[in-house]
This record gives sequence, C-alpha cells and structure tokens, in this order.
Amino acid sequence: MKEQALDPSTRSALEVLGALSGAVIVGSVVASWFFLRRGRREHDVLLTVFETFAISTSLALSSLATYFIVYVLRTGEAIDDDVLAAIATLMVVSIFLLALLGAVARFSNLPGGIGEHLPTLAVTVFLAVAVAVTFVFLRPRPEHIFPFSALILAGGAALGGIFFWLERRSIRSMLRASQKQIVSLSSSGYQPQRAALQLSLPEPHSDAESLSVVYWSKKERSYLDYTTCARLRDEARRRWAGVETGEAGAPLGQSALMNVDLSYCFPSWPPRFRLAMSIYEQGESEAKVQTLEADEMRLFDVTGLGIV
Repeated sequence: MKEQALDPSTRSALEVLGALSGAVIVGSVVASWFFLRRGRREHDVLLTVFETFAISTSLALSSLATYFIVYVLRTGEAIDDDVLAAIATLMVVSIFLLALLGAVARFSNLPGGIGEHLPTLAVTVFLAVAVAVTFVFLRPRPEHIFPFSALILAGGAALGGIFFWLERRSIRSMLRASQKQIVSLSSSGYQPQRAALQLSLPEPHSDAESLSVVYWSKKERSYLDYTTCARLRDEARRRWAGVETGEAGAPLGQSALMNVDLSYCFPSWPPRFRLAMSIYEQGESEAKVQTLEADEMRLFDVTGLGIV
C-alpha cells in the first residue's frame, strides 16, 4: 500500500485527534469518579458492570490512540491512510462509549427508568453506530477529518437538543398522566389512605422511621399502585443488601417482605404490569410468592396479604 509523508494536513489531523484524545481521557477519568462513586444501588448490578466496561474501554482506546499519535508526531515516520483511519476509529468508538454511558445513566434516572425509554435509547444507539460505521468505511483523508469531526459534533448537538425537547415533553406528559390517573381513581370511588407497612423488613442499625405506604381503598379492599410498589421494591432490596454489609439486622416481625418484583405481562393486550411479592412467615421452610396482575385501573389488589 502506498505510504504518504507526514505532510501538513496529516500532521494537523493528528494534532486535532491528539487534542480530542486528551479530552476523552479526562472525560473517562471524570466519568469513573462520578458514575462509580455516586452510590449505585445494589440491585443495579448490570448497570454498574456496563458502566465499568464502558469507562475502562473508552480510557484504554483513547490512551492507545494517544500513544500512536505521540509516536507518529515525534518520529515523523510516514503513515498511510489506513493507519490514520484506524487512529480516528479508536477515537470514534471511545467517544461513542462515553456518549452511550451518559445516555444510559440519564435514561435510568428518568421516571420509569430505562424500560420506558428504550425506543429513544435504541434510536440514539442506532444513529451513533451508523455514524461510526460510516466514518470507518469512508476513511476520510487527513484534510477531511477535522470538517468531518465538526460535522459529527454539530449533528450530535442538534440530536441532543431534539432529545432534550422530547425528554421534557415526555416528563410533562407523564406528570399529566399521573394526575389524570389520580383524578380517575378518585372519581371511580377509590380513596387514598396512608398506613404503616405491616410486613417487616431488615432493621437498620441506625435509627430509622417506620415505613408507611399510601394505598387505595374501595369497598373494604386495598390496592397498591405501580409507584408504591416500586418504592417497596427499592426499599426491600436496599435493606436486604444492608444485611449483607452489616448495616441492618434481621426483620423483627412475624411476616417479612423478602422481595418485590415488577414486570410486564405481555401475553395480554394492552400489556399490564405484574407484581410478584415474596413473603416469609416465621417458622416456615421457605417464602411464599404471591403473583398479581394489575387491573384495568393499573392497581394491584393486595387485600389479605397483610401489607396494610
């Protein structure tokens, strides 16, 4: 393959990539400090594994690209277009991983978590992969790398602005949907009530207030909505994780809440939520799992389960 001398355009492209690789290295270090030290909840193990993989891979790729760039600039050895395209590809993949890491972290913190925002996240990943693949196959010449990178950044900024607008609209629509559901439940005869959780959970060694839940009552029956169930799930997992770390002791009550799991029930249409609660009675050999499906009002009938 024909090699080209390190002409001014090639040197300029390498200098641009070098500055970009330095920024990506700094971004990877900051991401490792921010994401891995922010107190990730114990049940988000897969998300933590992904964050560790994305940060370490981005740091390794950008460091490798920096090494090649410094080596070529210092030695002045001739390189061909494939080597330059390979260095640029390392940077594209590294930036893509950091962008994907930020997107996943952002969507996981939105109401509903990642599950309700998978379409937007999938479009983001698809567009990023399309840009990366296009960059690899086009193998732009040295003098085209800077304009091409500027075009990618401009497109990313525009796409980010669009998604930010869609996110704001999504949050507002979810708030309106929550308000509409409360109004609908109230008009249908459901009354919100607050009561202490009757099922016991591991007791934190530090002083903690007793856990209470807001439930809906109608005709002497008790119902939980999705939000309350999600709160119970998070609290149960947090406290049982505290048992492992020594931050909490065994539950004190006769009936203990072991686990709460929420999922979609896809065989039905429209899909409904499914609630699985694992409850242990002292003296029994194992916990019993109660599986409930949400009704047409998106409520779970928990009457008789001893929750409230």
